Amino acid sequence: MKLNKFHHILLPLILVTVLWSCKTEQKDYEYSFNNYPDRFICDSLDTKLIKEAFYSYEEDIYNYNNDPKKKNLMKAMAKWINHAIKEKVTPEQIISERTVTLFKMLKEKHPEFWIKNQGEMTLNLDSPFMTCVFNNIDDNNVKTTFLALKDTNTFKPELVEPLLTGNYSRLAIDPYLNHYAVFQYGFGRMFNKDLTTIKD
Repeated sequence: MKLNKFHHILLPLILVTVLWSCKTEQKDYEYSFNNYPDRFICDSLDTKLIKEAFYSYEEDIYNYNNDPKKKNLMKAMAKWINHAIKEKVTPEQIISERTVTLFKMLKEKHPEFWIKNQGEMTLNLDSPFMTCVFNNIDDNNVKTTFLALKDTNTFKPELVEPLLTGNYSRLAIDPYLNHYAVFQYGFGRMFNKDLTTIKD
């Protein structure tokens, strides 16, 4: 009986401590990319956190490509997306501690961005984030394909992967397409991973 009473006291304390830690972590976070261009513009979303998370992961991609100073986006994105799609690279192999922090912030502020489908986390097609992606992809043919798959309830990441790997310059310069790639194959694969060992 005393043990149960102890548990009733201890569990709420643990929960409060965890929640307080998360809030403190977010409050103390210093944004690093405020002066970078706003590439993902969406009236229905506060894109400050999205922008920070994207640029952080993009920098991790540069470092994975051993190209942190030259910053050849097409080359870096081409190598990363190929390896990510083929599962030759896991997030733990490339992400920084900063990206882990931003992932936690995204999960708390925007849990609607991802849903579980057949045991795996994938972008939620009905979220404001994906609505912005669908409506703003630069290439009309790619945009038409994305929308057609969504409208017929047949959209699957593997069906649009050839559009990501078939033209690397398009992937590099289209902000909505590369945000889709990073949030699907980058942040989307960080769920259910042990990220506690990620240290800069």
